Formats: sequence, C-alpha cells, structure tokens
Amino acid sequence: MTNKSFVITRALYIAALLISLVSYTFFSLGFIFDFAWEFGWMALLFQTVFWIALGVRSLYSSVPRYDVLLFNLGTLLFMVIDPSLVALTDDEFPTVWTLISNEDSTGNLTGIVISIFSIGFHLGNFFSHPTVPADTQRFESYSRSTLLQSSWILLFSIALAIGAFFISVQSLTIDGMAAVLFARSTGNVAFATAGLGNESPFITLLASCIPATSLICFSSLEKGKGFKNIVLLFFAALFMILFMLTGGRSVMVLILLSCMIFWLVKSHKKPRLFYVGGVATILFVALLFQINFRDDASISDNEVFRSPLEGFALNREIAFIVERFGTKEKFTSSDSLFVRSISPLPETFVLFFSNPVPRIFWESKPIDSSFGPYNVLRTGSNAFGASTNVTPTIPGRYFMKYGLPGVIQIAIVFGLVWGTINKQLLKSSGKSISRVLIFSTLSVIMLLSLRDFTPGKFYPVLFLILPAVLDRLRLKKVINR
Repeated sequence: MTNKSFVITRALYIAALLISLVSYTFFSLGFIFDFAWEFGWMALLFQTVFWIALGVRSLYSSVPRYDVLLFNLGTLLFMVIDPSLVALTDDEFPTVWTLISNEDSTGNLTGIVISIFSIGFHLGNFFSHPTVPADTQRFESYSRSTLLQSSWILLFSIALAIGAFFISVQSLTIDGMAAVLFARSTGNVAFATAGLGNESPFITLLASCIPATSLICFSSLEKGKGFKNIVLLFFAALFMILFMLTGGRSVMVLILLSCMIFWLVKSHKKPRLFYVGGVATILFVALLFQINFRDDASISDNEVFRSPLEGFALNREIAFIVERFGTKEKFTSSDSLFVRSISPLPETFVLFFSNPVPRIFWESKPIDSSFGPYNVLRTGSNAFGASTNVTPTIPGRYFMKYGLPGVIQIAIVFGLVWGTINKQLLKSSGKSISRVLIFSTLSVIMLLSLRDFTPGKFYPVLFLILPAVLDRLRLKKVINR
C-alpha cells in the first residue's frame, strides 16, 4: 500500500468513526430529552451503509477488509434494517412484544447499545488494521500449496465426517438417520445432545467435522484433476446438503461464504458481480428451502413460503433486553457498577476456554449467568434441557449481564480479534492454502457470532487444523528421508 493510499484509507476510516458518533449523539439526546427515536436510526442506517461502502472499496485495494465489510453487513441485517424500515413507515418501534411502556425511550436506548457496539468494534479494529498488502505471489509457484497433498489424509477427513453422522444416529435404520436429518421437524437440532438423546458431548463436537470436511473438499480442487475434482465436489455437496437438511442456516452461510473468501484470497481476484451474485443466489435458495422445509420435513404447495431471513431481526431481542434489564430486572452479573466494569473480559475468557470441557468431567463448570434468566423471560423455560434457545446478539447478551460497560469492552475486543484474523488471512496469501482456509472460515464465524458469541461456533475450525497439521507432519517426514 502506497503512502498516499494509506493516508486516504486512514482518513476515510476516521471520517466513518466521526459519522458513527453522530448516530450515538442522536440516540443519547433522544433518550435524555425523550424525543423521537427515528432520527437516530436514520443516522445509524447511513453510518452502516457508509462502512459497507468502505469495506467494498477495500476489496479492490491491496488490503481487503473482509472484517469491516462482514461486520457491517451483519449489523445491517441483524440489527439495523428492521427499525430503519419501520421508521420510514412511521410505525411503532419493533420489539419482541408489541406493548412498550415508552417507545421513544426504548428505541433510543436500543440505538445507544447498537451504536456503542459499532463504535467500539471499529475502534478496536482500527488498531489491528493491516498496513502491508497481501503477498501477490500466486499459489501455483508453490510446490506444496494444496491443502491436502496426501490422498490418505483427505480420505481420513471424509471418513471422519461420514463416521460423525452415523455415530450420531440412534439406530442404523432409515428412521434413525431421518431422526438426525429432520430433527428440526420434532423441535430439536441435529446432533444436539439433549434433542436426540445422545449421552456423550463428544458426538456433538464430532459433528462439527462435517461442515469442515465440506470446506476441505472444496478447497482441495485443482486444475487438470478432472476425476478427483468430481469426487471432491460430490463429497463437498453431500456434506453441505446433509447440513442443509438438518435446518442449520448458519452452517450454509459458513460453507458458501468461507469458500468465496478463500477463492478470492487464494486467486488474488477482485470480486465480480457475476460470481458474488451466483453465491448469493445459491445461498438464498438454500436458506429458502431450509426455512420452509425444516419444521415439517416437507414443503406443501398450498403453504405460503416463509422468508429465508425470518428471525434475523435480532434488534427486537435487544429492545426486549434494554427495556427490562437495569430497570425491571437486575443485571445478571452484579448490582455493583464497579464489578460490572471489571468482570466482562475475565468472565468471557473463563467461559470461552472452559466450554469445550465436558460437564461430566467438570460438574461445576461455569455457565453464562444470562442464559437461564433470559430464556425464562422469553420462553418460560431456562433452555438448559432443550436443544434450542433464543439468541440475543453480542450487544444484547453483554448489556443484560453488565450494562453499557460490558457492551463497550466486548465490542473493542471483538474488533481487535476480527482485525487480527483479517491480518493473518492476508499474510497467509501466497504462502499456505490451509491457513487461508482456516482464517477465511474464522472470519465468517465472527460474522455468525454477531448473533451470539459462543465457543461452539468455532469447533469446525478444529477439524480444519487437524488435517493441516497431519499433512505438515507428513511433509516433514518426506523431506527428512
């Protein structure tokens, strides 16, 4: 990146941060003086679109900012577009339930939480901004560039994914396999321990290798390898369709979007409307099928089709939270402002790294203090014995636990982490396809984590790292011969 382009990029970034302060100011004044919530949401919509424009612009530069683009696309989809459209129609502020004690107060406080989350993310992201352009050397110049040089390791990944599916079924019959594939039609989630009666948490963890193997198969395609590519495409599509049938919409986004970013970084191509539109169309059709199929395991011609974006307006969950916690309900972490100011990051660290440990080995393992109370308020059940629960988004979760101090801290850390992932993704370009795939996948997982920042979303990466490590060990053995 030249000094001139670097200065321009930094100037635009700072300008976007200043614009972000405008929406926060509107919300704050609206909350204090109790004026209409619509002004702040129009400013927040403009701010988010401006950030998206900066992200798109970066894709055609030497330092693509997939983190900035995906974060703001996710924020627009999950938190901003719904209230903004309602503001244009002069309707009531959207929330989970229609009855709001003070519409302007709730609308402005919801906006404060989301705008602070956005500002905090971009501040943290600003300090992890990569200044060195990606390596422009092509992968074809590297003799060990493919993700899996060894057919045995590739077969190991495929066998592991197939095994994960069959281990999860209760009986090796058509009905037993259907119970996993069509779990959502019975109110459960495929491979979920509680929903399907699995005793071992190992099965739930192992299921994460299925989308990972689909990504590995896609990324192992090579020019001039016709028969091998057909076999790889078959297994990649098989595992992707398997998860599509189970109803998990986030996995479809993970596979398709990770593959697109992987291809762009690997090939050093600039995004073309044709390819982006093709991936978007496939994703839309897949999500449309899922949302209409998964509840009944069938699609009736007489039924009205549901939107694939149904349930994405998570701003309503945040509105539900800010209207209750801190006023009608206590913050779930502590009543003390001091404790709520120093607890967010240590508690997040403990929860994240203790989560993979099965509770059968650690009965007193920490649990999220907001999980049970929030689900009780929303559904009447604490959701500990169920396969599904309500996702309140990152800012919603941290507000109900710690108030605004928690939102600010997790936003900054989220920006730092995602910016670091983007930096490593660009550094891997031209050097290691396995690293490109891993960091492409991590970037998409960060997007999906906007709904709820939980360790389980990152488990598929473990099954991307495992074959890459095995292949690296194999190469060292070959070299030492």
